[in-house]
Amino acid sequence: MKTRKLTAVLLALIMAFAVLPAAAFAESIEGIAGEAAAMRKLDNAWAALDAAEADALAQGMSRTEVINAVYTAALSLNTVDKDSFSAFTKDGFYFTVDGMYCAYNYRLRNELNTDCAPVKEGVVLSKGSGKTENLKDAESADVFLIAPYYGHDSSFTDQYKREAQSVADATGGDYLLIQSTAATGPAIAENFPNKGVVFFDSHGTQDGTSSYLCLTTSSGITQEDYNNGWAVYAGSAAYIDGRYIEHHTPAPLSNCLVWMAICEGMKRSGQGTTGAALLRAGAGVVYGYSQSVTFAGDYVYEETFWNLMKDFENPATVAEAFAQMVEEHGICDPYGNAYPIVMSDVDAFPANPDSAQTVNSTWKLWGSFPLVDLTGFSLDITSADIKMAQTVNVNMSLVPENANNYVTTWTSADESVAIVEPYAGSRCRAVITGMGRGETEITCSVSVNGSIIGTETVSVSVTPDETLAEAVNVEGGSLEFGTSAEYSFVPVAEGDRLIAKTNNAGMGNTTAVLLTTIRMAEGDTLSFDYFYSSETDYDYYYFKVNDVEYQKYADTNMTGFSSYTFTAPEAGLYHFEWSYVKDELTDGGSDCVKIDNVAFSGTGEPEEPQLSLIGITATANDVRIGERIEVSFDCAPVACGGTQVVHSGTIAVTTPAVMEELEHAVIPGDILERIEAAGGHYEIEADIIYVDRFALIQGYYISFECEAGVEMTGNLLTVSADMPETWHGSLPAVNHAGIHSAEIFHHANGRDYEVPTVLTNCPFNILPAMGDVNLDGSVTIADALQVMRHAIEVLTLEGASLDAADMNGDGVIGLPDAILIARRAMGL
Repeated sequence: MKTRKLTAVLLALIMAFAVLPAAAFAESIEGIAGEAAAMRKLDNAWAALDAAEADALAQGMSRTEVINAVYTAALSLNTVDKDSFSAFTKDGFYFTVDGMYCAYNYRLRNELNTDCAPVKEGVVLSKGSGKTENLKDAESADVFLIAPYYGHDSSFTDQYKREAQSVADATGGDYLLIQSTAATGPAIAENFPNKGVVFFDSHGTQDGTSSYLCLTTSSGITQEDYNNGWAVYAGSAAYIDGRYIEHHTPAPLSNCLVWMAICEGMKRSGQGTTGAALLRAGAGVVYGYSQSVTFAGDYVYEETFWNLMKDFENPATVAEAFAQMVEEHGICDPYGNAYPIVMSDVDAFPANPDSAQTVNSTWKLWGSFPLVDLTGFSLDITSADIKMAQTVNVNMSLVPENANNYVTTWTSADESVAIVEPYAGSRCRAVITGMGRGETEITCSVSVNGSIIGTETVSVSVTPDETLAEAVNVEGGSLEFGTSAEYSFVPVAEGDRLIAKTNNAGMGNTTAVLLTTIRMAEGDTLSFDYFYSSETDYDYYYFKVNDVEYQKYADTNMTGFSSYTFTAPEAGLYHFEWSYVKDELTDGGSDCVKIDNVAFSGTGEPEEPQLSLIGITATANDVRIGERIEVSFDCAPVACGGTQVVHSGTIAVTTPAVMEELEHAVIPGDILERIEAAGGHYEIEADIIYVDRFALIQGYYISFECEAGVEMTGNLLTVSADMPETWHGSLPAVNHAGIHSAEIFHHANGRDYEVPTVLTNCPFNILPAMGDVNLDGSVTIADALQVMRHAIEVLTLEGASLDAADMNGDGVIGLPDAILIARRAMGL
């Protein structure tokens, strides 16, 4: 029975092979054999390179010597193409084995921090809520995170897990994570379609023709991929670029946004190859970096960008989110030298990616939404006690919760004590940072449609780190300091000196900060001693003043302390920050920064500015009903020895109430023109009230800001408007044009000083229209009859009635005037 079954199976196989075309079968067998032979060539070549590397490491060779040993071994192999070596860097080089692209990278093979917990080898899928009806440009709500080094390199945190999950939570889509060695080339390509957002969280590299995503496995990648340069063999690992996705994805991509959190994804020598291929495959936007980006830099960019993109109530375009991101954190990685770059159908790969880019993409995660006015809000804290250089978050609760039409303004009463900034572009959250000893108030003002609906305050008390003063100050110095919370500068005794030294040695992807705040007069100096020793070009020492970088070093060249002196170019408030920013991988030198002997030459109390009194005067002409009134608002210093320069202000003026539908004109004066010419800006907003469904303009709000300052002398504003043809009320009437309120500020010493003002209003008369002899607000036949009676001396007109009766302006009230009034009354 068994023999009979076996015979039947063999017969079936023979018949199956018999129906196959002989040529196709032979070609298939030949292809399989060729693929196997090619892989053997690669494996044999890399076995020799692995052995050369292991021998060099065993001999204790330096990094450069190990790379040279591997290079020498590669040159000796017959299968290595001798003219193929390229892209030599301090990390290694590229080459080909019988036409198949390969790369040796010492850093990725030997310098990763592999002391990390293993992760699940496979696919992690979280199902979404399915609430996706408001998506705009993304054709899918699903989110894909590609993370080959999770479980292989402890430098990778949960940052992108949180971000990818939060995007999926926002869109209602599924969240897919493929990590570790499960992130094979075929698995990545297969799962790329039907995703709205894709994150690469990995290492990256480039070879002069393309930029590559680094994987921890070479599984599934073929000879064709290596021959075409879509993939690069790296021993047990491999790299793939956008062309690999383009050629292996089973379907077009869903107009997705691809965020490449990898090094060199947009490097100039990579020629934008990966981004262009992903766009051809169907992506809508591709984001990456021109150089090796730091984890810290990428994280601040990512958080700001995606908070704006996810904002359901006020969704940003890619261009808007990118602009806000670089405005907050700079056009270049704040901790390195990588520039963020965007490619899209309207954003070509830049000629020089190591420069600022203007992004044009209007890609949005969300569509448009109806405006919902905010009616109320509250803050989750009313007070905070913090240390200098440390922070506290403050969050808003909105009423109603889905409100999206509002503007939030955060201010600090004293920025020498604490500063406040929106958190990652959010309108509902801010970060308060302690800058110096003292107490101040943080104010949150919220406006809707230009009108403030409420303010809330947080009382903040800031104290210095008392342990640092003795260590950092020069002998006899009294400056106060603060340091960051998790990793910091700490007092350390070294020989006969007490210094402040960073404590994040050996801790990848960390930052330690030392801070002090001083009010300086022009010419005051701050000097200090500094020492750094770190991994060259990767772990940086920074010294910044008011966020401007003055020192940036990463090497092991220093043998002792050096000195530096900063001179204040003008009087003001100065924030000084020293920091040590470490990347994710290896350490170098002493792996630290030291600061000592900080000395300040001044007193810390700059001279107060002398503020001149500013007079604001309203001027208006008497006006008749139906004619045009003109009101002018002018400014000039009062009883002072010179002009007053101002930097910002808000002025509310009142004018005769006129209907919005009547012709009116608002003409900015030379003061506002000079503000705009000096790079400042101003806004003029009408003060409108509604009476019986009619909109009446009763004044204007003028607000302005000019960092360069402007002399508050000349015309501020001129308003002209038609008076109505009829008037309800007694005539003549006395009205006023004037200044309701004025707050004007002069900026000096890092403060806003309020400039004193004197306000002069102007009364004017609203006169009856010509012909309105009985002063009832309109011209009728009754007025003509009164003029006739006056002409025949039956009655006597006086005052305003007499003035209104002289229609022809000849100074004589007679029958011709009565006729003109009658014609006007009849509309003739």
